Amino acid sequence: MKRNSVYKIIGLFTLVVLFGTSCKKFLDVNEDPNNISAENAKIEYNLTSSQYTIAYVLGNKYQELGGFLAQYWTQLPSATQYYDYDRYSFDGADANREWAQMYAGALRDLKFIVEKGSTDGDSNYVAIAKFLQAYTYQLLSDVHGDIPFSEALMAQDGNISPKYDAQADIYDGCVKLIDDGMLWIGSENARVPGAEDVMFQGDMSMWIKFANTVKLKLAIRQSGKRPAVAQALLSELNGVDFIGAGETAAVPFFETLGNRNPLYASILGLGVNNNVASKTIGDVLNNWQDPRAEFMFDGATFGAAGINGIVQGAAAAGGFPSTAPRTSVAETIIGATVPVILISGTESLFLQAEAKEMMAPGDGRAAYEEALVESMTYCGVDTAGMDLLLNANYSWDSTTNHMALIATQKWVALCGTQNMEAWIDTRRTNTPSFTPSLASTLATGALPQRIPYSSDEETANSNFPGQESLTKKMWWADF
Repeated sequence: MKRNSVYKIIGLFTLVVLFGTSCKKFLDVNEDPNNISAENAKIEYNLTSSQYTIAYVLGNKYQELGGFLAQYWTQLPSATQYYDYDRYSFDGADANREWAQMYAGALRDLKFIVEKGSTDGDSNYVAIAKFLQAYTYQLLSDVHGDIPFSEALMAQDGNISPKYDAQADIYDGCVKLIDDGMLWIGSENARVPGAEDVMFQGDMSMWIKFANTVKLKLAIRQSGKRPAVAQALLSELNGVDFIGAGETAAVPFFETLGNRNPLYASILGLGVNNNVASKTIGDVLNNWQDPRAEFMFDGATFGAAGINGIVQGAAAAGGFPSTAPRTSVAETIIGATVPVILISGTESLFLQAEAKEMMAPGDGRAAYEEALVESMTYCGVDTAGMDLLLNANYSWDSTTNHMALIATQKWVALCGTQNMEAWIDTRRTNTPSFTPSLASTLATGALPQRIPYSSDEETANSNFPGQESLTKKMWWADF
């Protein structure tokens, strides 16, 4: 990748992401005249814009919220910034910006690429756009539930109130997007993206792996609700390539103003990092002497002075000493140059381990152990640390419940790097089983299962179905 080219691209599209979705009338699923996806745009620009818009949503609000809900992070006792997260006190206003950025920004850009690329013969761009559409629609559905899909982005056809599709139909639609995208992969003579593809720089073999991994996740996530559908998808994926060890689908950021990691930039604006370790993850890392803790949290050591985790919601519940010991989230997690990860090799390998174990109990071991090694390698763990976790603390032979082992270790491994993905998956597996925040405003014992819809939808979309209860399970978890 040519860094200078990427810097120029980021500088332009930072403005698009931050300000390009300011039109309020049709904020959610319709064409924004301020967005760079206007008809005279080049699809190269739209590709970069879509990737960075997804990264800004995933790496800022979703990363922060996921960190609290997956019980990785909690509130610094001397601050109040994230009290509502620990209280599970969400409303539609919390989703307005991200909903607009995804629909009027990223998804509108991707639709434009498909339309213009299909006309111009830019088949590889069309394929990439369809793969990213599938990723984004699944993510939005996994966060909110039923969402506009089949009628989304049809304002130019006169439909400014798209219906909300059922999650099962959205999942089927995402599979079709991937299958359709595969058909658009170009020949050797087809134009391929360059630096404007900030994720893979036009490496179509990596985009195929990305698409296969998204499809694998679609299969795994619905496996409890629709086992026959999941099994059929897994059979289709037999023998294909997935994102693997040393490979990551990520959007890069740099140490220049306007080009920094979005969560870092948000924290820099406050001048202080108010995220500290939750006791939930801290106890696990301490109990198993997990050396990855030193990558995840500042000053993490082992023995008597391990991670000083705070009980989830203790600060927000009130009466918690502001001077109590705590361990902050590390700069290796919240740093200016930290990339935003869409899919990591670690996540992919854990998905593969679960798929193999589902198809034939016992077959998941190799992928499970490879996932652990990949996670430890990413965190800079040495050989001795790897041996400790593989052969003792997190050994495959330590339990006969291998599905629970995979789910637990996936949760540990994604700490700080893919917070929203971790929270989504814990709702499916109920592993680990969380104790609600001490500051929870929900019924006793209840945990949030979704994020409310954008409140702008309530007035902009006549087909808005109404807000669901925060405790209503997602379709794929209701079995």
